[in-house]
Amino acid sequence: MGEAIDGRYRLGDMLGQGGMGAVWRARDLLLDRDVAVKRLMLTGLSGDEKAMQRFALEAKLTARIEHPSVPAVHDWGTDGGPHAPGPYLVMELVRGKDLHRLLREGRRFSATEAADISAQIADALVYAHQHDVVHRDLKPSNVMLTEDRRVKVMDFGIAAAVRPSASDPRITGTGGMPGTPGFISPEQIQGAPATPRSDLYALGCLLHELLTGKPPFTAESPWALLSLHVREPAPSVAESRSDLPGELVALVTRLLLKDPENRPSTAEVRALARRCAAAAHAPASAVPTPTLVEAPVSASVPVPGTAAASKTAPDVRAPAFPPYAGPGAYASPRAARIPSPVGSPDPEQPRSPSAPPRLTGSLAGAPTVSDRLRHCQELFNGERFSDAYTAFHRLGADLRRSRSKSDRDVLACRAGVAACLTMLGRSAEALADFDALLPVQEHVFGATGQEPLDTRFRIAELRAAMGQTRVARDLLADLRDRQSAVLPDDDERHTRVVRLLRRLDRVLGTG
Repeated sequence: MGEAIDGRYRLGDMLGQGGMGAVWRARDLLLDRDVAVKRLMLTGLSGDEKAMQRFALEAKLTARIEHPSVPAVHDWGTDGGPHAPGPYLVMELVRGKDLHRLLREGRRFSATEAADISAQIADALVYAHQHDVVHRDLKPSNVMLTEDRRVKVMDFGIAAAVRPSASDPRITGTGGMPGTPGFISPEQIQGAPATPRSDLYALGCLLHELLTGKPPFTAESPWALLSLHVREPAPSVAESRSDLPGELVALVTRLLLKDPENRPSTAEVRALARRCAAAAHAPASAVPTPTLVEAPVSASVPVPGTAAASKTAPDVRAPAFPPYAGPGAYASPRAARIPSPVGSPDPEQPRSPSAPPRLTGSLAGAPTVSDRLRHCQELFNGERFSDAYTAFHRLGADLRRSRSKSDRDVLACRAGVAACLTMLGRSAEALADFDALLPVQEHVFGATGQEPLDTRFRIAELRAAMGQTRVARDLLADLRDRQSAVLPDDDERHTRVVRLLRRLDRVLGTG
């Protein structure tokens, strides 16, 4: 029989050993159950005090995360035994294998398996981030897959509190960098503090390895590897596997974007990963096919908004989808604006005397167009992108029975459909919809209206994400010139165009 810590936890086999300590299988003699015990390895040197502070912080932060995908903390303390005195942490014993071991054993993960694992990891991260904890060292060896295919995110040993309390120990380093070179985010490498989106970059690296068998970057030395994370665009998983759904390819691509502001939110990653996992089991007929790609409106059709072409502030009518946050990603859906004027009668909109009435009133309690658009927006805000797609699509079809193709609410629905397709990773379809939408928007709102300018940016961004770097660069240069002629100098839309132009120039070697 092994040593008993504090007379209660009898140690068995060593399960693993790392930089801070060793983990043992143990028996809780009081409650008669198997547990895992992590013990800090003290060296007798001056660094022991800092190690003990970090160990205490790990215990505190891990105990804060009461989530089924994070091992529960049962107890912790300091063992005063004569053989190896020091702090210990008692946790739930996880039966299974870590992803690193499974990969080394040659395990090949299907798209469904990888998406399901990612969704479970993201669910744990959502909870951790809501409780102000950033993992900072997410990698395959820190993720266990149990015998019943559940995920456990392990080892919060270098986790950090986003907003530490006054009682938390302040641990400073002397040039040390938390994380593992193959999975560390560019911003951490460059000295910025880790944030929830740093964990998402690591998740992108992990998901890339699950799908391809290797992380996005490899190099002969850690410093060369760090340089690749900062400077080189990550290769697409589609280059290694042709059987992956576009939504999953797009998710990995967005997770591995260099700028943390352009990565999706943790909740969005969870929603998209769940959708990718579910889509693999859904019949093909369950996936709606867009039918809103239309020819431009004839120039002979009288339309409102042509006066917006003058050098004045662009039309401020809010679109029914959120504005872009920057290259590679939409803004968080929660930041979207609700289009309050949408659905109200437009006195300038031409209408045939024999045409059916516009759907703006409430007959026998029926929802108005404005109500339905708000519902579409709420679905999008709630990251229910498939449902939002269907709602935008149906409303647009209903409206086109009584309104022209140039009606503003019809255009809002078309833009909403394209936005949903983008969020679902269906980039080619989204690009086709935006390409067809642009000339109609320019006819209705004027070439310098808000909607056409935003759509031009979305088209350039999608083409950049699809690898059409030169084309995207030329489109952005044209958009920059258009915006300079009509927008105030401090308008944020200048910033997003310049930022993406600089990135594309670096990729092309011209920046």
